[in-house]
Amino acid sequence: MMKVGEVFLPDDQDFKHFKNECTSDDGWTVCYDKSACRVATKKNTLSAFDVVR
Repeated sequence: MMKVGEVFLPDDQDFKHFKNECTSDDGWTVCYDKSACRVATKKNTLSAFDVVR
């Protein structure tokens, strides 16, 4: 787990994880899907706010 303010260069595994989070619908609820715009939310265990993509 990263610390607040910690900076590092992402490696191939980090990029693969990021890409999967952007393209996978597992755990996400699509709340808007029109034309070229799609919005989904996911519950966040660390905060009362949902994650939006």
